[in-house]
Amino acid sequence: MSNTVTCPSCRSEFEVTEVLAAQLSDRIRAELENEAAQQRQDIEKRARLLDEQQKQVELSQVNMEQQLNERLKVERVALLAQARQAATEELSVKLQDQQSEVTALKQRLKNAESAELELLQRERERERELTASVE
Repeated sequence: MSNTVTCPSCRSEFEVTEVLAAQLSDRIRAELENEAAQQRQDIEKRARLLDEQQKQVELSQVNMEQQLNERLKVERVALLAQARQAATEELSVKLQDQQSEVTALKQRLKNAESAELELLQRERERERELTASVE
């Protein structure tokens, strides 16, 4: 049995194994190219998916930063309000203490003035008594 085939059109002879090898090679090449194309599509799809995920992560990070900044602003305002309240209360207590001190000092001054006035009146009485007894 011969391993050659004759072309009915051109009458050229070919080795059957060469023809089969070429056909098989073409079919394998086509299958490999299809697989490679499918793998490229899969890789591109994964790359797009990763890009989308990266964008979502970045957006999420920006949102978290914005939320954090908002929370910090709220906390800062609350802390300032607490600090103002504490300062106001402290100043109020100090003011009350100082007012009590002023009131006490006024009372002492009033008492001292009353005592001085009383002493002056006694002194005048003694002077009158002395002038009356000398006369």
